Formats: sequence, structure tokens, C-alpha cells
Amino acid sequence: MCHEKLQQFKLGDKAGTGMFRIAICEDEAGDKVRLQEQLDAYAKQHPGLLSCCFYKEAAELEEVLLRQKTNFDAYFLDIMMPGKNGVELARQLKADNGAANIIFLSSVSDYVEESYAMGAVYYMLKPVQQDKLFALLDKLTVLPTQENMLVLQDGNRLHKVEPSNVIYVEAMGKRQRCHLASGEIYDSNGQFKDLAAQLLQLPYFIKAHRSVVVNMYYISDLKGTDLCLKNGEILPIARSVLKELRQRFLDFCFEGGTDG
Repeated sequence: MCHEKLQQFKLGDKAGTGMFRIAICEDEAGDKVRLQEQLDAYAKQHPGLLSCCFYKEAAELEEVLLRQKTNFDAYFLDIMMPGKNGVELARQLKADNGAANIIFLSSVSDYVEESYAMGAVYYMLKPVQQDKLFALLDKLTVLPTQENMLVLQDGNRLHKVEPSNVIYVEAMGKRQRCHLASGEIYDSNGQFKDLAAQLLQLPYFIKAHRSVVVNMYYISDLKGTDLCLKNGEILPIARSVLKELRQRFLDFCFEGGTDG
């Protein structure tokens, strides 16, 4: 539960496990009401999917995170707030959890470059447009199905993995290695090309090399032929795919448009 002074609302009909938890730091009353209405509209289309908490400033969110010792699945942060601003708060959140999904909210586009440099998922201009918010939520809350779940076999052991939890996969000789957001690493049997083909059917995976496929949600930056991940790892980009990868990642970041 959120702090009693803070506003929480659960979207949808279910309050059980598996809900996608969002923390929103927004001090402007009008913007908060608009965003809440849009989230509620999304929830009516996806019952039981979201659980959201609103906070007026960074200190309130930090207090909850410290007391509950838990993380949210995504953070919507207004850049201009009293006390610590959204950029400063995002830096702290990323320092504590490199895989944190940060979405900035702002009425100006002045901080776009800085936000993506620190690994933000999206930069959304206010007033928030409902179609862009819905498109973003569709990406953030990708629900695995039996068809797109990965089944990795290592000898007699089977691991069932949600694609959204995969940072990247790589070929390791006649085996393949799957790196997860949890820090776990699974080696498995099978053809890498088959695993890569399954992941590349999803819009947020891209091939960085003939032996590496990466989840774009976990990319923090592209520097030359280096692909920098949010967990600090650096992967090589094949020159043959460099131009396409850069364009795909740019499109991914700005899909739906940010008007800046």
C-alpha cells in the first residue's frame, strides 16, 4: 500500500499478483487529473493489469521505496517538481536499480537528449496525448502468452522465460546463453537462429550481431559500434547492421512521436 498521505488507485477489477505497478510523480493538479483519467480509460480495456500510485514530489516516493524496500515496474516523472526535480530523481532510481523503466513528463522538449542519455524509456510531452500513452503502456505491459514464452532446455532441466525479462541472448558455440533482468543467466541447448527468430518477432528485440539479439528496453545508449546496456555491459554492434540498428532504436524511442 502507498503512504496514507499519498493518492493510490488500482486500475481494473483484480488486486492480486501480476499487476504492473506504476509510480507517478506529478505536482500539477490538472496534469495529474488528466493522466489519471487516461490511465483509468486504459484500465477499462485491460482489467486487473495496472496498479498506480501518485506522488506530489520526489521525497514522498523515496520514502515509500525506502520503507517498503520494493521497486515499481515503471516510473512516470514530471521533470519540474518542488525539491528534487525529475532528472535528479531518475538518476537516483537508476543508481539503485539500473533496469528501472523511467518515463519523463514535461511541457518542453529541453531535456530529451539528457533523458535518453541516462536510459529513459520515453519522453512524453504534456499535455499527455491518450493515444501515445496507450501505445507506451502496450509496450511496457507486454503480457507473455504460451506462444511467445521462451522454453530453454539445459540437459534435463527446462526454464520457462518471459521475453520481456530477457536483456539479450547470445550464441555460445553450439549452445546459447540468455541474460535476464534478474541477473540470472541460462545456458541452453538448441539452435541460436531459432531462438533469435522467435525473439525478433517481437517489436522490441533487435539483432546487434549475427550472434547477439538485444531487448531495446534495456539499451541505455549507442556509442559508435558499442551498444551500452542499462546494467553497465557493453556489446559490439556489427557494422553491417549499425545503420539499421540506430534507426530502429531511434524509432523505438520516439515511436508515436514526442514532438521534439
